[in-house]
Amino acid sequence: MSYILSVDGGGSKTTYCLYNVEEKEKFYFKGKSTNYKNIGIKKTKENIHDGIEEIFKVNNLNKEEIKFYVFGLAGCDTDEDYKIFREILNSLKIFEDKSIIMNDAELAYKSIYFNEEGCILASGTGSIGFVFLKNKQIRLGGWGSEFSDLGSGYWIGKRFLEKYLLSLEGLEEDEIFKEFNKDLTKPEIVINEYKSITKIASVAKFVIDNYNKSLICKSIVDEAINELSKIVLKMVKIINKEKINLVISGSIASNKIIYKNILKKVKKIEKDKEILFNINNSDLTEGGIKIAFDHLK
Repeated sequence: MSYILSVDGGGSKTTYCLYNVEEKEKFYFKGKSTNYKNIGIKKTKENIHDGIEEIFKVNNLNKEEIKFYVFGLAGCDTDEDYKIFREILNSLKIFEDKSIIMNDAELAYKSIYFNEEGCILASGTGSIGFVFLKNKQIRLGGWGSEFSDLGSGYWIGKRFLEKYLLSLEGLEEDEIFKEFNKDLTKPEIVINEYKSITKIASVAKFVIDNYNKSLICKSIVDEAINELSKIVLKMVKIINKEKINLVISGSIASNKIIYKNILKKVKKIEKDKEILFNINNSDLTEGGIKIAFDHLK
């Protein structure tokens, strides 16, 4: 038997898809984050190793049976990031002749539009925009949680927690704070509880779920929508065609409140453009399988 291993590595979790080429069967495994910018290089290497080893163990495989690996990884944004991820894979004896590395947003786009021009807005733990043209790719945002990733889960969660800390000191008022977490009664407890990027990003669901209930939640989400809309509008201008493929991906961007408001803003400004809109709620590793077959040809 021969296999392809497609990996969708996110800021919070990683999906591994083992594809049996002869029998056209798939095996999935969910692992931990593989974004070294969130968890560090050492932990990223451990998580990738553990995920792959678990797949081999459950399916009784050896490394020689994997014909090709495709890694779509959050945090693989620059040449330096690529180099770091390549060194991680090399240390796991997954070499360049049998593998390809790219940003996870590219994987998400190619799972729907494999060889077509278009763009993607991806917002989950982090956020990024990509334009795919015939001869080049153009990236917008995604430079990390400290200075970029606007409109992401981390960005939303951080803003809410800032307000929550103020409320504990009597400097901010909103009934929603009483519903958030009754155990977080002191600022130092909040800071200790929400240390990681993933943990902070997890707060975004609560904020979005209370969009119509809390003015503070609504203002944070509306600001996120504005930031994400700017990315989409810029991508539409770059492509500058009558019909434009747009993929929306990630837990934040694909939320109904978020994407409906983004589309409303974009269509209001770009009235002469036909936006061919797709939410990618499907298995993103499908793109990796297509890429692997294309490469093996």
